[in-house]
Amino acid sequence: MAAKQIPKTAKTKKVSDDKTPQALTAAGTHYTELNRLDKNAKAFLQLEPATQPGVSVQDMLLMELQAARLLNVDMPDEPKQFIHLLETRIREITGSRKNIILILDEESGTYTCLNDDREDNFATSPRELTWISDHYLQDLLGSEQVIHSFLHHQGNIFGIIAIADKLDGTAFNLRDEIVLEQLTQYLSVQVNHYLVLKHSMLLPTIQKTLLKISNRLLSAVDSPAIFHGALDALCTELPFTGGQFIQLDRQTGQGHVLYQLTRQGFDMGNPIREVDQFISLLSLFQSQVWKHTYLYLKGEMLGDKTFSELFGLPAITSVLMLPMYDRDQSLNGALVLFQQHQAANLSKEALKVVEQVSELVTSACGRAKILEKALEIATTDELTGAVNRRGFYTRFEAEVDRARRNQTPMCLAMIDIDHFKSVNDTYGHLSGDIILKEFAALIGQNSRKSDLLCRFGGEEFALMLPETTIHSATELLERLRRKTEKKVFQTPAGNIKVTFSAGINLIETAQELWKEPMQVISEGLARADEALYEAKQLGRNRIVIADE
Repeated sequence: MAAKQIPKTAKTKKVSDDKTPQALTAAGTHYTELNRLDKNAKAFLQLEPATQPGVSVQDMLLMELQAARLLNVDMPDEPKQFIHLLETRIREITGSRKNIILILDEESGTYTCLNDDREDNFATSPRELTWISDHYLQDLLGSEQVIHSFLHHQGNIFGIIAIADKLDGTAFNLRDEIVLEQLTQYLSVQVNHYLVLKHSMLLPTIQKTLLKISNRLLSAVDSPAIFHGALDALCTELPFTGGQFIQLDRQTGQGHVLYQLTRQGFDMGNPIREVDQFISLLSLFQSQVWKHTYLYLKGEMLGDKTFSELFGLPAITSVLMLPMYDRDQSLNGALVLFQQHQAANLSKEALKVVEQVSELVTSACGRAKILEKALEIATTDELTGAVNRRGFYTRFEAEVDRARRNQTPMCLAMIDIDHFKSVNDTYGHLSGDIILKEFAALIGQNSRKSDLLCRFGGEEFALMLPETTIHSATELLERLRRKTEKKVFQTPAGNIKVTFSAGINLIETAQELWKEPMQVISEGLARADEALYEAKQLGRNRIVIADE
């Protein structure tokens, strides 16, 4: 009896770019088509033996027995060994040279390549694919001879298995498609088991990572230590090469980079650099904050600018932004992490760790602000609002280290109000206090945020000028001198005019690196003080530069 012709719709069908362009795309729209294709494939296996020319019931049983014998076994737990053995068994069963397994992420609608998942590393995930078609599978496997089927778990499709190039060099035929269909039921069980097992194996690693980062943050007592600890821990435990904390200026919309970690080390400034229209970048959270507490941007561009142009670091290939909030839940800025030169795809687990670290940093910053407020009171001169000696030395030491790393110039000025004792004797100490307070305010209004004014004692002040040449420092002090000379200080005892003298010294941070920072500071203060003494000897109301 002649065999019946096999209905075309009964064959295992491949996705056609022309007929079903969304067949394997994400986010729910592909399920109807995938299930239809899969049911068609299964319908073929249910046909009477007489309708299957060249494929007997015995052949089908032998094929299934081989798939069961090779796949229905205990597999190794180690990812690299598991994937290698799985690939080998698929080649043995199907008689093919190449294979690829793609796993569907229902949340994002993308696929990841299980064949790449060979490392026991929770932080990175395999290749992420957003569009699957026949042609794309052919490109992935580097062959035009490709057939594929679907992986199932509890009635739902969760992946794709594709094979390419038969070992004997012939084209794939009906028998090969049947073998692939029979293979998938056993392969689905093993792959799903592996995914569950790997997740359970990664949990201790994730918890250990969070514990390490948490311990770093718990030991930090101020903002620099918190952000240094957070950035260093994240770049050590996860595949980031650097990071920044960028504070939002709500009035201008600009971002101020206050802390930065690169391969050259940790840096802080007030600010290190500006990020233009940072508020526009933060507005991207509005479209994602309902779902995640992070913003993960891949690639090198955002609009018409590169990430490197925006953040001032070279070869940025991906950016992860974590919003930072004040205690009143208003957006304060963002912790920004970078991958440079080559980007690794972050896993779901890594992103969950980052989310939890964001909460830890926010909590630590709230605690630190209380401590910093107490420290500010302890290191601030109550009358003038300038820092006192304790705060000055702490900040000065950090700036010396930064100037050494960045090889930037740094200047120090010692300033003394001329004949101030006579002012107190003539007009009284209340008038003298008013002059000191307004004089400190005048210096603050005419210097940068990064400059630091210290009330060194009585009417004597010290002014630290990071990233400043001796020429720029002299110009600033001369400008201050002229403004002070013209200013009229209004006091209860009447209007008073004063002048000041100053000595300026260039701190040679790039030389004599063997010296401790405190030694550099002491010598710099001594040289500036000698120049101040010379200015007074020369008649006061003048600026003198310390001898080279």
